[in-house]
This record gives sequence, structure tokens and C-alpha cells, in this order.
Amino acid sequence: MKTDPASFTRNSRTLLKKYFGFFLSLAIAAILLQFTTVVDSIIVGQFLGPTAMAGVRVATPIVNILSILATFLAIGATSATSIAFGKRDPQKASYIFTLTLFVGIIVGVLFAVIVAPLATPIANAISSDPTTIEYAATYIRIVASSGPALILSSVIPMMIRIDGKTKLSMAVLITGGLGNVAFDLLFMGVFKMGVDGSAIATDVGLVAAVLVGCLYFLYKKRMLRIVNVLKKGQPLKSSAKVISKSGLPGALRTIFLVISNLIINLVIGKQVGAIGIALWTVFSNVQLLGSAFFSSVGQALMPINGVLYGEKDYGGLRSMFKVAFYLLGILIVILVAIVEIIPAQIIGIFNIVDSDGR
Repeated sequence: MKTDPASFTRNSRTLLKKYFGFFLSLAIAAILLQFTTVVDSIIVGQFLGPTAMAGVRVATPIVNILSILATFLAIGATSATSIAFGKRDPQKASYIFTLTLFVGIIVGVLFAVIVAPLATPIANAISSDPTTIEYAATYIRIVASSGPALILSSVIPMMIRIDGKTKLSMAVLITGGLGNVAFDLLFMGVFKMGVDGSAIATDVGLVAAVLVGCLYFLYKKRMLRIVNVLKKGQPLKSSAKVISKSGLPGALRTIFLVISNLIINLVIGKQVGAIGIALWTVFSNVQLLGSAFFSSVGQALMPINGVLYGEKDYGGLRSMFKVAFYLLGILIVILVAIVEIIPAQIIGIFNIVDSDGR
């Protein structure tokens, strides 16, 4: 049976339009989100100095443990839900959606209950420079307390994006990022609350993001519903299997990132001290901005490829992978060129100086 060329062209254009629509919304949101993280570091450095910024950096790997769980749930559930939609099974998609929210809340609460009271001994264990311990402990204690909000602020925008609510998804991410920066300026700049203010600003931003995400439930035309996950006959095993299979690779990447950051913080702290960790914060923030582009390339594929896989459209899958591969190559060339051309200017905006004022 021959394929109609006109039909193929129309389908390809539809896929490309859908893909770049997802990519642009994701890239804009991710860049703004990572940019606010970078600005957050700049604000801490400007108001509190490099030692405080280093303390926050020391605490980051512990907070990122929650990001591992959030990544696992968000990517796994997104893929599983997309496949369910591709198989024309909205009931299973809603079950996966509800199960993911339920698990995210439970895991977030457990993390808060366990980690927040142990913030000081944890900070002592991971801090190689004594001057950073107090800052790290404060940040861990306060941010860990918002565990459920941190997980849901990652899961909700990815899930509702599958239902075509890309603008709301982007609004959730932007609210969390910009809210964090705005309250940083308020709490540290106006109220002089120090690292406590930075951590509370992070919590407020996360809660605000979740509240914006909850607007999804006001949509009359939505495909994802809250269902009873404890009801007998629900596809718990099959859903957990698909979520785990899809979410594990992304979670492993975050796990390795957390481990490497812990090691790097310890090594730099022992060799150079807090100023070295502060400088590493600058470099890692630049890396974050780059990863915003790269992750958007892959994440934009997930809802489309999930549906294509569910429909067994393997030609469409191959076509979309090729588009993503070329786009990723172009972005790498552009971003590497920028870093190579203006490295001094990038470092200079953080205004980090050593004891000699250099």
C-alpha cells in the first residue's frame, strides 16, 4: 500500500508545528526558571556575600534529592499518560495523574519530616568549610519543609502540558521562578532576613506555582481527572511499571548530579574555602542556563512521542528524533560560542572578589 505524499507532508507539518510549540513554551519557561535561579544566587551574593552564597550552594544537593523524586515522577508519569492517551484510554491517564499527585504529596511530607529536623547534622556532614555550616543548615531546614510543594511544582506543569494546556504550564514555572526572585528582594533587601529570607522566598515561590497549577481543575474541558486510586481493579502495577521505566533514566541523571555536586563542594571547600564554592556556584549557574535549552529539546518530545508510540506510529517517532537531534546540535554550537566569547563578563555580573578585592 502506497503512502499519499500529500498526507505525509501534512502529518509531518502537524508534528513539527506541535513539537516546536511545545519546545518554545518549554524553553521560555525553563530559561526563565533557570534565570531566576541564577538571579537568586546573584541576590544572595550581593546582599549577604560569597560565604552565604557558598552556604546555599552546599545545601543545594540535599534539596536536590527532592528534585530526583520529582524528576522520576514527572518524566515517568508524563510518558505513561501520553501512552495512555495514544491508546485512547483517558481513564488510565487520569489514574496515573492522580496516583502521581498522591505519591508526590506523601514523599514530600516524609522528606520534610525526616530532613528538616536533621538539618544541622546534615550541614555539618556535607560542609568542608565551617563558615558555611550555619547558612547551609538554615537553608536545608526551611526549604525541606516545603517538600510537597517542590515535587508538585515540577509534576503539575508537565502533566497538564500533555492535555494541551501549555500556557498554564508555562505560567506555573514562571510563577515559581519570578515569585522566588521577588520575595528574595523583599525578604533580604527590605526586611534584611538573610539566608532565612532566601529560603522562605523559595518556599513561597513553590507554593505560588502549585496554586497556579491548581487552576487546571477549573477548566471544564480537560482530560485528566482526579479518580479513586485505592479502588479495586485499578491498574496500579502496570502504571507503576511504565512510570518507573520512563522516569528512571531522568532520575539517574539527577542522582549523578547530586553526587558530583556533593563531592565537588567538599573538594573545593577543603582546597580553596568558601570563595571557591562561590565561584563554582557561578559556573554551575551558567551550566543551568545551558541545560534549560537541552532539556527542553527532550521534554518537548515526550508528549508527542508518547502518543505516537501508543498509536504505533514508528515512522513519526523516527522523524521526531531526527528533528530533536539536529536542533540539539545547533543549540550546543550557539551556547558554546557565547561562553567562549564573553566568559569574563559572565563571571563579572556575580561581583565575587577575593580577600585582596580582585
